[in-house]
Amino acid sequence: MVANINLIKQESYSVVNLEKQLMSNKSPK
Repeated sequence: MVANINLIKQESYSVVNLEKQLMSNKSPK
């Protein structure tokens, strides 16, 4: 169970990072 929760946390964290990268690419600062 703990290992599965850790994997889910890592996946969700990576997804959030990907979304942030896409947003930063779409809106140049």
